Amino acid sequence: MAIVGMLLDWKQAIQVQRIFLERFMPFITLDSMRTFILLTSVTLLLFNCSKSDYIYPDTFHPPWPASDIHLTHGDVPYSLMDDLKTNKPRVTLLFFGFTHCPDICPATMQRSAQALTQLSAVEIEKIRFLFISVDPARDTPKLANAYAEGFHPKMFGLSGTEAETAAVIKAYAVHTGNHNGEISHSGAIYWITPDAKVTKRISQDFNAQDLAHDLKLAAR
Repeated sequence: MAIVGMLLDWKQAIQVQRIFLERFMPFITLDSMRTFILLTSVTLLLFNCSKSDYIYPDTFHPPWPASDIHLTHGDVPYSLMDDLKTNKPRVTLLFFGFTHCPDICPATMQRSAQALTQLSAVEIEKIRFLFISVDPARDTPKLANAYAEGFHPKMFGLSGTEAETAAVIKAYAVHTGNHNGEISHSGAIYWITPDAKVTKRISQDFNAQDLAHDLKLAAR
């Protein structure tokens, strides 16, 4: 899609140049024409570079509105919309899992923590990482938060009642299952912007350094 976008931009540039030359050819010199073409090309190059700065592109076109999250952080009620309004994080990352998860959760949390570790003290204050338990029967809010903080002190662990958890799972279309007590769940990370839009769904096999790169861009 990025390549298609670049081709469209170049087509537009050629059209602009053609119109410009048709209208102003009698009044311009060869040097000024070359300067115009050079400046147009440089501008488009910089524009396309700025669009492709993020390693993980937006996956939702258009982005969809984030639903509020009403759970508990430790022993404090948590609301996503209140957090966005009050603390204004540049990015909020959502990861759904559970503390007894044997593989996906610890691996994803570890790589996420590695990404957060690469941020400066100023940058990390602009990022919110939420670990949301899909196993409220076993994961109390305090246990979920202790689990998250065990990977990185800036990670928030959230849990709630069965009804609260089910509402969040439904709102974010998270795939979960319980087969004879064995819980399964999707392992992607959701990226939420300050205006409460879900723009990305980052696969669980993401690279920690690449995620850190994108978070640094967002924290500018």
